[in-house]
Amino acid sequence: MQAESNCCAEADAAASTKAEAEARVDDEYVANIRHCLDRALCIQRFPSQCTERHVVPEVELQQNPELLLKPTLIVRDDDTRCFIEGSVNSCRVSLLLSQPAELQQRLTVLYTRFLMQRADALDLLRRTPLPGYHISLLITDEHVLTMGRPALLEFVAGLARRVGSGVDGLEGVVRAHGRSVALEFLRALAF
Repeated sequence: MQAESNCCAEADAAASTKAEAEARVDDEYVANIRHCLDRALCIQRFPSQCTERHVVPEVELQQNPELLLKPTLIVRDDDTRCFIEGSVNSCRVSLLLSQPAELQQRLTVLYTRFLMQRADALDLLRRTPLPGYHISLLITDEHVLTMGRPALLEFVAGLARRVGSGVDGLEGVVRAHGRSVALEFLRALAF
């Protein structure tokens, strides 16, 4: 009896230590995103050198290499990363979400498609993400002026933190529905 309680206590301690380590890695990942994005958001109004009287996001066109900043890739693990591209008048942030299981892959696609359909309501969100990523945001000088730099930093950091947890929450709901359907099916079979 004593050995069983010691094993349970050790297992609980190991699980809590693992959860704390994952939370610390997640906090470092979001802090790095916030720090690199803070540097990339030093943008200003800059008219296009190719199109007269138009302000076009240079990070989208990429016609003038002298106006682009060096892109930054922030990697949390093999499946989760953030790619930040900056220019003189805009910044693009692309997020790749972790999806180790098939269910999470499908839920990630559905969740990001849901967000992309509402790209008009979320002014920063691009309808089509950068190839290889799930979500892309385009931040221009107008966004920095209207929303403010601290609010944009908080929004992107919160999005990076919550989107993954949103998919995990959806996975829990799907699994709970699957259990209840299986239980009802087995009850129907047990005359």
